Amino acid sequence: MRSAAFPEPVPRRGLSRVYAALAALCLATLGIGTVQTLGPVETPTAQAAETELIEVEVDSFEPALPARDGELTISGTLTNTSDSAIANVRPYLWRNQGPLTNRASLDPVLEGNLPSEGRVFVDGAFENVTDDRGPMQPGEELPFSVTAKIEDLDLPRASGVYPVGVDVLGQVDNGAVSVPGQTRLLLPLPAEGATEPEPSKITSVVMFNAEPTMYAPGQFINDDLASEVSRGGRLATLLETARTEGISWAIDPSLYDELTAMAQGYQVRDEQGNLTEGSGSAVAVRWLADFDALNDSVGFRLPYAGVDAEAAIVNEQPELIDRAAELGATSDLGGLPVLEWFDDGMIDLNTLEATTGLDPTVVLTSNADSAHRLLQSPADTEAPLVRYDPLAYAGGPEGTSDAHRRQRLLAESYIDARSQPSGGGTVRVITTAEQARADVAAEAPWVERLSLTELLGTDPNEWSETFSGSTSEPLTPEQLELMADIEERSDSYIGAQSDPEASAQSITHALARASSTTWRGRAEAQAEFLAPVQARIEDFFSGDDLSLEATSRVTMDDQQGLFPVTISSRLDEPVNVAVIFTSSNDARLSIPDTEVVRVPPGESVTVDARPKAATNGTVPVVAHLVTPDRTEIGPGVEIEVQATRLGAVGWVIVAVSGVVLVVSTLLRIRQVRRHGKAPAETATDADPVPTETTSAPSGAAR
Repeated sequence: MRSAAFPEPVPRRGLSRVYAALAALCLATLGIGTVQTLGPVETPTAQAAETELIEVEVDSFEPALPARDGELTISGTLTNTSDSAIANVRPYLWRNQGPLTNRASLDPVLEGNLPSEGRVFVDGAFENVTDDRGPMQPGEELPFSVTAKIEDLDLPRASGVYPVGVDVLGQVDNGAVSVPGQTRLLLPLPAEGATEPEPSKITSVVMFNAEPTMYAPGQFINDDLASEVSRGGRLATLLETARTEGISWAIDPSLYDELTAMAQGYQVRDEQGNLTEGSGSAVAVRWLADFDALNDSVGFRLPYAGVDAEAAIVNEQPELIDRAAELGATSDLGGLPVLEWFDDGMIDLNTLEATTGLDPTVVLTSNADSAHRLLQSPADTEAPLVRYDPLAYAGGPEGTSDAHRRQRLLAESYIDARSQPSGGGTVRVITTAEQARADVAAEAPWVERLSLTELLGTDPNEWSETFSGSTSEPLTPEQLELMADIEERSDSYIGAQSDPEASAQSITHALARASSTTWRGRAEAQAEFLAPVQARIEDFFSGDDLSLEATSRVTMDDQQGLFPVTISSRLDEPVNVAVIFTSSNDARLSIPDTEVVRVPPGESVTVDARPKAATNGTVPVVAHLVTPDRTEIGPGVEIEVQATRLGAVGWVIVAVSGVVLVVSTLLRIRQVRRHGKAPAETATDADPVPTETTSAPSGAAR
C-alpha cells in the first residue's frame, strides 16, 4: 500500500551520488517533518545494511512464478531487534536488474555476494508501517506488505533468475535515513513467449528417522515422538510429502519399532523415574496406517537406528555395524532394500568397505567428488553411490523462510534446466517439515520428478572414488565404553530373567539405539537415554529388589543338618536365582549350593540349606544370592553354624561297637566249647572242626 503522507519515490537512476549525499544531510538537519515532505530517499539501498536492526521475516512471496504481465507481493513481519526507537519505517520492494543464467553467476549470489550494479527500488512499491503513529520501539513487531507489477520491475526481457527482496528504510534515534533491515529472494522469470527448457530431473528422498526414545519395550524416555507424528508434526508432514508422485522414501526400522510399540500402548518415564501412560497411541496408529499405504516400489530401509559406522571403524568395534545389520534384516521392514545413509551424508572408502555387511542397494552421499548424481560402485563394494546436494534447502541468499527455500529450489532447477544439455538434475534429501513444504511447493513447468528407484535404473557414471571434506566427530570412546560396560554387565542379568531371550532383545535394541549418530557430540543426552537400562541392571545386582534372609545362628545336632533360607523379590517380573555358601573353613564345615529356583514377582521363596560338619565347633558362613552363572546379587548374609554333639555321637558309636564285640566273643567261646564235648569218633571230613586260619572276623557276615 502507499502512504498518503509520502509521495512516490524518485527513481534511483535519476539521482547522482552527490545529490543522494546532500539529501541525506538535509534529512539529518531538517528532521522528520521535512522527510515527510521530501519523500523517501534511496541512497542507502546502494549498500547492504551494515547492522541488522530490523529483522525482516518473509511470510509470503506470491506468486512463486509470476507471469510477465502479472504482479508480485511480498508480505511478512518486521521486528525491531535493536535497543533504539526507529522512526519512519518503510519497507520497499527491491530488485536487481541483472539476470542470473548459469551456476557460475548463481552460486556467488547464494553465498550472499550480490552484484552492486542494477540494484534499485521499485517505484511506488513501499509501505509506511509507522504512519500515524510513533517510532517503532525495541522488540516491537509490525506487519508489512509491498506489491508491484512485474512490468514495473523494469527487468530485461531475457530469461533468467532475478534477485528481488525488501529493503527497510528508517531513522534510528531520529538520525539520518538508513537501511536497518533487508532480505533477498530469487525470482525465476522466463522471457515472454520463451519455450520451455528440457526438464530438470529432481529426485527427492524423504527420510523417516528420529532421535531414539524407547529404551525398553513399551517404555520411552520422553513423549517427543507423539508430537512428531501428530498432525502438523515433523514426521506427519514428511509422511504427507512422501505421498507425492515421484518422491521416494526411506525409513529407520528402529523408528518403525518404536511407533508400533506406541500404537499398542506405552509408558513414559518422568524425571523422578516414574512411569506414566503415554498420550500418543492414537496418532501412532494413524501414522502407521498412512505409512503402510505408501508405495513400496519407491521405498527403502535405512541402517537400524542410524548406527555410527565411523565410530565403529575408528574404535575397532565392527560388532556395532553387525548388530545394526542383523536388527534391520530381522525387523518387520526387513524385506525393503537398504539405503545406506548416515546423518550428514559424509562418507569415505573405509566406511563403504566396512559397511558391506549392511547389504545396501544404494549408498547416498553428499561429499563424493563428482558432477554426476549416479556413480559406479567403488572397488570391493557392490552398491552404486548417489550424490545429493546437502545445501538444497539452505534458502537464501538472505533468509531461511519457507519462501526463501522454495524460491531457491525453483531458481536452481530453472538454471539447471536451461544451462545443462539434458536438463540436468538434482538429488535432495528431506529430513524436516520445512524442507518437505519447500520441496512440494517448488513444482514448476521445467521440473520432472524422478524416483530414486528410476534413477538407479539409469547408467552410472565413472568417478575418481574420492571424497571431499570430513565427517563430524563420531561417538567418543567414552560413549562407546558406557555401552560396552552395560553390555558386559547385562549378560548375567539376562541369564537370571525368566524370559532371557526377550530380555536380551530389549537390551540389544537399546544399545543399538545408543550407537546412533544422533548422539554425536551429545554424551550427556546419550547417557540420559541409557540411564534407565543401566539403572535396571544396577538395581538388580544391588540387592534392593532381591534380598536374602536367614537366621544368624544355626546349631547342628548331627553330622548333617538343615535350615531354611528365604529369597524375597520386589521385582515386576520373575527371576531365576540360587544361593551359594562360603565357609570360613571347608574342612570343618561346608554347605552345598542350592539349585536354581524361580522367584515370582513380588513374592518370596524358601530353600533348604544342608550343612555338613566334620568336627564340633562354630564355623562362620556367608550366604550369597547369585544368578545362574554365579554372579552375586546384593550383600551376603553372615551365618554362624555350630556343631555341638558330634563327639557324643562318636562315643556312643564306640560303646555300641564294644558291646557288639564282647557279645560276639562270648558267643564264639560258647560255640567252641559245645563242639569240644562231642565224641571224637563222630568227627568226619565233611564236618571239620573250625581252625584259627579259616575263622571269619568278628561281626563278619556268615
